[in-house]
Amino acid sequence: MTNPDNNARLCGFFLVAVIGVWLTLSTLSAWYLSLASLHWPTANGQVITSEVDSGTTTLGDWWAPSVKYKYRVGAKNLQSDTIRFYIPLLRDSAAAEAIRSPYPPGKLVSVYYDPDHPDRCVLEPGIRQAIWIPTLATLMFWSTAGFLYYEVTHPGSRLLPRLALAMRRLHSQD
Repeated sequence: MTNPDNNARLCGFFLVAVIGVWLTLSTLSAWYLSLASLHWPTANGQVITSEVDSGTTTLGDWWAPSVKYKYRVGAKNLQSDTIRFYIPLLRDSAAAEAIRSPYPPGKLVSVYYDPDHPDRCVLEPGIRQAIWIPTLATLMFWSTAGFLYYEVTHPGSRLLPRLALAMRRLHSQD
């Protein structure tokens, strides 16, 4: 006979693990590209458009800098909108404006491009503080997956019921 609690925990584990894999690949890609961009060659470019986008989600209002620029590598004319690798949606318009403001339309810029894939480029190479956000989220998902895996593989020693019992004992002593 199967334990429905175990089945629910197992489904939860797989769901959290899939999200964890996706977050891990995304985060590792952002870290790799951020570090690699420090060694990329540059091309001359020019800003085409520069604005701050905004919107609303269930979590509230957000703002994001949007800078489109053109550049040339060899005989190829290219365009991009990547300012830096990983810019989260910002909760205040001034932060988005601070990232966008150095790039007014018409400004000449240095574009750091991947010599193997010249269409992969960035205006600001290197690691930025915001990259820690998805890194910590990834660690949180893997911690949750580990906890759920433990709960599935050790059904006789469930942590949550033991914690609840300890809390009730503490509360009854008051």
